[in-house]
Amino acid sequence: MIFKNQTFWTLFLAGALILVMGSLRPDKPRGMHSMHYDIHRSRWSQCGDVVLAGDSRVLIALSPEEMGKVLKDRRILNYSYAGVWYSKEYLEAVGAILDPNGDSPTVVLGISPRSLTQGVRDNPGAFTGSDNTMDKDALIEYAFAPILEFCQPMSFNQVLPGISPSLASSILIKEYHADGWMSANCTVNKRGKWAIKRYRRVYDKYDVLNSTIENVMKHTKSWVDNGVKVYGFFPPSCEEMVEIEAGLESFDQADFISRFEEFGGVWLDVNQVGYESYDGCHLNRDGALQFSSDLGKIISEHERQ
Repeated sequence: MIFKNQTFWTLFLAGALILVMGSLRPDKPRGMHSMHYDIHRSRWSQCGDVVLAGDSRVLIALSPEEMGKVLKDRRILNYSYAGVWYSKEYLEAVGAILDPNGDSPTVVLGISPRSLTQGVRDNPGAFTGSDNTMDKDALIEYAFAPILEFCQPMSFNQVLPGISPSLASSILIKEYHADGWMSANCTVNKRGKWAIKRYRRVYDKYDVLNSTIENVMKHTKSWVDNGVKVYGFFPPSCEEMVEIEAGLESFDQADFISRFEEFGGVWLDVNQVGYESYDGCHLNRDGALQFSSDLGKIISEHERQ
Protein backbone atom coordinates (compact mmCIF):
# COMPACT_ATOMS: atom_id res chain seq x y z
CA MET A 1 0.00 0.00 0.00
CA ILE A 2 1.07 3.55 -0.72
CA PHE A 3 0.85 4.55 2.97
CA LYS A 4 3.51 1.95 3.85
CA ASN A 5 5.86 3.21 1.16
CA GLN A 6 8.88 5.04 2.64
CA THR A 7 9.33 7.14 -0.51
CA PHE A 8 5.77 8.40 -0.19
CA TRP A 9 6.27 9.45 3.44
CA THR A 10 9.61 11.06 2.63
CA LEU A 11 8.04 13.16 -0.12
CA PHE A 12 5.03 13.94 2.06
CA LEU A 13 7.18 15.15 4.95
CA ALA A 14 9.40 17.15 2.61
CA GLY A 15 6.37 18.85 1.08
CA ALA A 16 4.88 19.56 4.51
CA LEU A 17 8.17 21.05 5.68
CA ILE A 18 8.36 23.32 2.61
CA LEU A 19 4.82 24.55 3.28
CA VAL A 20 5.58 25.24 6.93
CA MET A 21 8.88 26.99 6.20
CA GLY A 22 7.35 29.09 3.41
CA SER A 23 4.47 30.18 5.63
CA LEU A 24 6.92 31.24 8.34
CA ARG A 25 8.79 33.62 6.05
CA PRO A 26 8.33 36.91 7.97
CA ASP A 27 8.88 39.31 5.07
CA LYS A 28 6.61 37.75 2.43
CA PRO A 29 5.78 40.43 -0.18
CA ARG A 30 2.15 41.42 -0.62
CA GLY A 31 0.20 42.32 -3.74
CA MET A 32 1.74 41.59 -7.14
CA HIS A 33 4.76 39.32 -7.34
CA SER A 34 7.90 41.43 -7.75
CA MET A 35 8.77 39.91 -11.15
CA HIS A 36 5.22 40.37 -12.43
CA TYR A 37 5.38 43.94 -11.13
CA ASP A 38 8.63 44.67 -12.99
CA ILE A 39 7.34 43.25 -16.28
CA HIS A 40 4.02 45.04 -15.84
CA ARG A 41 5.75 48.42 -15.48
CA SER A 42 8.15 47.76 -18.35
CA ARG A 43 5.11 47.55 -20.65
CA TRP A 44 3.84 51.04 -19.86
CA SER A 45 3.82 53.18 -22.98
CA GLN A 46 1.81 56.35 -23.68
CA CYS A 47 -0.68 55.43 -20.98
CA GLY A 48 -0.24 58.00 -18.20
CA ASP A 49 -1.34 61.54 -17.49
CA VAL A 50 0.98 61.99 -14.50
CA VAL A 51 4.29 60.10 -14.18
CA LEU A 52 6.17 60.04 -10.86
CA ALA A 53 9.93 59.54 -11.14
CA GLY A 54 12.88 59.11 -8.81
CA ASP A 55 14.72 56.58 -6.68
CA SER A 56 13.52 54.34 -3.85
CA ARG A 57 12.49 57.27 -1.70
CA VAL A 58 9.91 58.26 -4.33
CA LEU A 59 9.02 54.66 -5.14
CA ILE A 60 8.05 54.03 -1.52
CA ALA A 61 6.71 57.50 -0.69
CA LEU A 62 4.10 58.10 -3.40
CA SER A 63 0.86 56.20 -3.91
CA PRO A 64 -0.79 57.15 -7.23
CA GLU A 65 -4.14 55.93 -5.93
CA GLU A 66 -3.95 58.24 -2.93
CA MET A 67 -2.84 61.18 -5.08
CA GLY A 68 -5.72 60.40 -7.43
CA LYS A 69 -8.22 61.15 -4.67
CA VAL A 70 -7.14 64.77 -5.06
CA LEU A 71 -6.06 64.86 -8.71
CA LYS A 72 -9.25 63.27 -9.95
CA ASP A 73 -9.69 61.69 -13.38
CA ARG A 74 -5.93 61.49 -13.92
CA ARG A 75 -4.01 58.33 -14.75
CA ILE A 76 -1.14 58.54 -12.27
CA LEU A 77 1.75 56.06 -12.43
CA ASN A 78 4.80 55.66 -10.19
CA TYR A 79 7.78 54.84 -12.41
CA SER A 80 10.45 55.23 -9.73
CA TYR A 81 13.14 52.60 -9.19
CA ALA A 82 15.33 51.67 -6.25
CA GLY A 83 18.89 52.74 -6.94
CA VAL A 84 18.02 54.64 -10.11
CA TRP A 85 19.96 57.68 -11.29
CA TYR A 86 18.71 60.39 -13.63
CA SER A 87 20.35 59.10 -16.77
CA LYS A 88 19.29 60.11 -20.24
CA GLU A 89 17.81 56.62 -20.79
CA TYR A 90 15.74 56.74 -17.62
CA LEU A 91 14.37 60.23 -18.30
CA GLU A 92 13.47 59.24 -21.86
CA ALA A 93 11.61 56.19 -20.50
CA VAL A 94 9.72 58.45 -18.08
CA GLY A 95 8.61 60.72 -20.91
CA ALA A 96 7.57 57.77 -23.09
CA ILE A 97 4.91 56.80 -20.55
CA LEU A 98 2.99 60.05 -21.01
CA ASP A 99 -0.07 59.83 -23.25
CA PRO A 100 0.53 62.41 -26.02
CA ASN A 101 -3.24 62.80 -26.37
CA GLY A 102 -3.91 63.11 -22.66
CA ASP A 103 -5.09 66.22 -20.85
CA SER A 104 -2.48 68.18 -18.92
CA PRO A 105 0.48 65.73 -19.17
CA THR A 106 2.64 66.01 -16.06
CA VAL A 107 6.00 64.70 -14.81
CA VAL A 108 6.81 64.82 -11.09
CA LEU A 109 10.51 64.43 -10.24
CA GLY A 110 11.63 63.51 -6.74
CA ILE A 111 15.19 64.84 -6.51
CA SER A 112 17.40 63.10 -3.96
CA PRO A 113 21.12 63.91 -4.18
CA ARG A 114 21.86 60.19 -4.21
CA SER A 115 20.08 59.85 -7.56
CA LEU A 116 22.57 62.35 -8.98
CA THR A 117 25.78 60.75 -7.69
CA GLN A 118 28.55 58.77 -9.35
CA GLY A 119 27.87 55.83 -7.05
CA VAL A 120 24.32 55.38 -8.32
CA ARG A 121 25.51 55.85 -11.91
CA ASP A 122 27.87 52.90 -11.47
CA ASN A 123 25.07 50.80 -9.97
CA PRO A 124 21.82 51.79 -11.73
CA GLY A 125 19.75 49.32 -9.71
CA ALA A 126 16.55 47.82 -10.97
CA PHE A 127 16.00 50.08 -14.00
CA THR A 128 17.13 48.26 -17.14
CA GLY A 129 14.98 50.03 -19.71
CA SER A 130 11.55 49.35 -21.14
CA ASP A 131 12.40 46.20 -23.09
CA ASN A 132 9.99 43.51 -21.89
CA THR A 133 11.19 40.62 -24.04
CA MET A 134 11.94 37.37 -22.20
CA ASP A 135 13.75 34.21 -23.22
CA LYS A 136 12.37 30.72 -22.54
CA ASP A 137 13.95 30.43 -19.08
CA ALA A 138 12.65 33.86 -18.09
CA LEU A 139 9.14 32.97 -19.27
CA ILE A 140 9.17 29.84 -17.11
CA GLU A 141 10.41 31.83 -14.12
CA TYR A 142 7.73 34.45 -14.76
CA ALA A 143 4.96 31.83 -14.91
CA PHE A 144 6.03 30.07 -11.71
CA ALA A 145 7.44 33.11 -9.86
CA PRO A 146 5.14 32.91 -6.78
CA ILE A 147 5.89 29.21 -6.28
CA LEU A 148 9.64 29.68 -6.77
CA GLU A 149 9.66 32.53 -4.29
CA PHE A 150 7.70 30.53 -1.74
CA CYS A 151 10.23 27.69 -2.04
CA GLN A 152 13.34 29.84 -1.72
CA PRO A 153 15.71 28.42 0.92
CA MET A 154 15.90 30.13 4.32
CA SER A 155 18.30 29.86 7.20
CA PHE A 156 17.11 28.90 10.66
CA ASN A 157 17.75 32.51 11.78
CA GLN A 158 15.32 33.70 9.11
CA VAL A 159 12.63 31.32 10.35
CA LEU A 160 12.77 32.49 13.98
CA PRO A 161 11.11 35.87 13.32
CA GLY A 162 8.29 34.02 11.58
CA ILE A 163 7.72 32.08 14.77
CA SER A 164 8.06 35.15 16.99
CA PRO A 165 8.42 38.63 15.40
CA SER A 166 10.06 39.94 18.57
CA LEU A 167 13.16 37.92 17.66
CA ALA A 168 13.75 40.03 14.55
CA SER A 169 15.80 43.22 14.46
CA SER A 170 13.64 44.43 11.58
CA ILE A 171 10.77 43.01 9.51
CA LEU A 172 9.98 44.97 6.38
CA ILE A 173 6.80 44.00 4.54
CA LYS A 174 6.66 45.18 0.92
CA GLU A 175 3.54 45.37 -1.22
CA TYR A 176 3.69 45.82 -4.98
CA HIS A 177 0.81 47.76 -6.53
CA ALA A 178 -0.30 47.78 -10.17
CA ASP A 179 0.01 51.59 -10.32
CA GLY A 180 3.74 51.31 -9.56
CA TRP A 181 3.77 52.11 -5.85
CA MET A 182 5.82 49.83 -3.62
CA SER A 183 4.51 50.36 -0.11
CA ALA A 184 6.68 49.39 2.84
CA ASN A 185 5.58 48.63 6.37
CA CYS A 186 8.24 47.98 9.01
CA THR A 187 6.48 45.98 11.72
CA VAL A 188 9.56 45.49 13.91
CA ASN A 189 12.48 47.90 13.91
CA LYS A 190 15.25 47.69 16.49
CA ARG A 191 17.81 49.10 14.09
CA GLY A 192 16.63 52.71 14.16
CA LYS A 193 17.75 55.08 11.41
CA TRP A 194 20.11 52.53 9.91
CA ALA A 195 19.86 53.84 6.31
CA ILE A 196 21.49 57.14 7.26
CA LYS A 197 24.85 55.40 7.71
CA ARG A 198 24.55 53.91 4.24
CA TYR A 199 23.75 57.29 2.69
CA ARG A 200 26.64 58.91 4.58
CA ARG A 201 29.05 56.40 3.02
CA VAL A 202 27.70 57.17 -0.45
CA TYR A 203 28.05 60.93 0.03
CA ASP A 204 31.52 60.58 1.55
CA LYS A 205 32.69 58.57 -1.45
CA TYR A 206 30.81 60.16 -4.35
CA ASP A 207 29.92 63.69 -5.43
CA VAL A 208 26.77 64.82 -7.21
CA LEU A 209 27.50 64.94 -10.95
CA ASN A 210 26.94 68.12 -12.92
CA SER A 211 26.34 65.98 -16.01
CA THR A 212 23.41 64.28 -14.29
CA ILE A 213 21.97 67.62 -13.24
CA GLU A 214 22.21 68.69 -16.88
CA ASN A 215 20.22 65.59 -17.89
CA VAL A 216 17.42 66.72 -15.58
CA MET A 217 17.53 70.31 -16.84
CA LYS A 218 17.57 69.42 -20.55
CA HIS A 219 14.67 66.99 -20.24
CA THR A 220 12.72 69.44 -18.11
CA LYS A 221 13.05 72.12 -20.80
CA SER A 222 12.19 69.66 -23.56
CA TRP A 223 9.07 68.50 -21.73
CA VAL A 224 7.94 72.05 -20.94
CA ASP A 225 8.51 73.14 -24.55
CA ASN A 226 6.19 70.31 -25.60
CA GLY A 227 3.39 71.30 -23.24
CA VAL A 228 4.26 69.02 -20.30
CA LYS A 229 4.06 70.35 -16.75
CA VAL A 230 7.15 69.41 -14.73
CA TYR A 231 7.23 69.53 -10.94
CA GLY A 232 10.19 68.85 -8.67
CA PHE A 233 10.59 68.29 -4.93
CA PHE A 234 13.02 66.94 -2.35
CA PRO A 235 11.64 63.64 -0.93
CA PRO A 236 10.86 63.56 2.80
CA SER A 237 13.00 61.59 5.24
CA CYS A 238 14.01 62.75 8.74
CA GLU A 239 15.68 65.84 10.24
CA GLU A 240 19.14 64.26 10.33
CA MET A 241 18.95 63.14 6.69
CA VAL A 242 17.65 66.54 5.55
CA GLU A 243 20.56 68.28 7.32
CA ILE A 244 23.11 65.92 5.76
CA GLU A 245 21.82 66.48 2.23
CA ALA A 246 21.43 70.24 2.70
CA GLY A 247 25.08 70.43 3.76
CA LEU A 248 26.60 68.55 0.81
CA GLU A 249 29.40 70.55 -0.79
CA SER A 250 28.78 69.00 -4.21
CA PHE A 251 25.09 69.87 -4.34
CA ASP A 252 23.82 73.43 -4.00
CA GLN A 253 20.10 72.95 -3.43
CA ALA A 254 19.19 76.62 -3.93
CA ASP A 255 21.09 76.76 -7.23
CA PHE A 256 19.43 73.54 -8.43
CA ILE A 257 15.97 74.91 -7.66
CA SER A 258 16.76 78.22 -9.36
CA ARG A 259 17.99 76.51 -12.53
CA PHE A 260 15.08 74.06 -12.52
CA GLU A 261 12.64 76.97 -12.50
CA GLU A 262 14.62 78.79 -15.21
CA PHE A 263 14.18 75.73 -17.43
CA GLY A 264 10.41 75.87 -16.91
CA GLY A 265 9.92 73.50 -13.99
CA VAL A 266 7.81 74.26 -10.92
CA TRP A 267 9.47 73.59 -7.58
CA LEU A 268 7.24 72.26 -4.81
CA ASP A 269 8.10 73.06 -1.19
CA VAL A 270 7.12 70.00 0.83
CA ASN A 271 7.45 69.19 4.50
CA GLN A 272 10.50 66.92 4.48
CA VAL A 273 10.34 65.92 8.15
CA GLY A 274 6.62 65.63 8.84
CA TYR A 275 6.14 61.96 7.98
CA GLU A 276 6.99 58.63 9.60
CA SER A 277 10.18 57.01 8.28
CA TYR A 278 11.12 53.44 9.16
CA ASP A 279 14.88 53.75 8.53
CA GLY A 280 15.59 57.48 8.50
CA CYS A 281 15.15 57.80 4.72
CA HIS A 282 12.09 55.87 3.49
CA LEU A 283 8.51 56.41 4.58
CA ASN A 284 6.41 53.78 6.27
CA ARG A 285 3.09 52.98 4.60
CA ASP A 286 1.00 55.37 6.73
CA GLY A 287 3.49 58.18 6.22
CA ALA A 288 3.53 57.55 2.47
CA LEU A 289 -0.26 57.69 2.23
CA GLN A 290 -0.32 61.00 4.07
CA PHE A 291 2.49 62.46 1.97
CA SER A 292 0.82 61.30 -1.25
CA SER A 293 -2.37 63.10 -0.27
CA ASP A 294 -0.47 66.24 0.73
CA LEU A 295 1.58 66.33 -2.48
CA GLY A 296 -1.58 65.88 -4.55
CA LYS A 297 -3.08 68.90 -2.79
CA ILE A 298 0.03 71.01 -3.41
CA ILE A 299 -0.01 70.15 -7.12
CA SER A 300 -3.75 70.83 -7.31
CA GLU A 301 -3.24 74.27 -5.76
CA HIS A 302 -0.56 75.12 -8.35
CA GLU A 303 -2.85 74.02 -11.16
CA ARG A 304 -5.58 76.36 -9.94
CA GLN A 305 -3.27 79.36 -9.97
